[in-house]
Amino acid sequence: MGWRTGPQQDCFFSALNFFNETEDTSFLNPASIQKVLDSEYASVSDVPSFDDLMVLLNSNAQPVHVCVYIADNFVFAKNGVNPGQPWVLMKIPDVLVTYSDPKTPARILCLRHKDSGQA
Repeated sequence: MGWRTGPQQDCFFSALNFFNETEDTSFLNPASIQKVLDSEYASVSDVPSFDDLMVLLNSNAQPVHVCVYIADNFVFAKNGVNPGQPWVLMKIPDVLVTYSDPKTPARILCLRHKDSGQA
């Protein structure tokens, strides 16, 4: 990923660029992110598969974090924009603990790209 956008790269930017050879800098814009999530992804209720997006929603159903499902309950995540918080592999329960408020736990929405052939 590009050095110029490095300080701005967050979980949304990283997840949506996961398979891109060249980064799409429009994913630095929240409006672009929402547009792509709404138009190019569909919610699925079956078992997650490689490259599904795991979107954590707050109590207002707003996305607060997104990561890419890898396998066996592991996800690829970027936790914040701080360079001290690198890209990591995490278990989904650990992601939930990191991003949930004890009073109102986050819920996970599994999104699959409409072009994946699995939606």
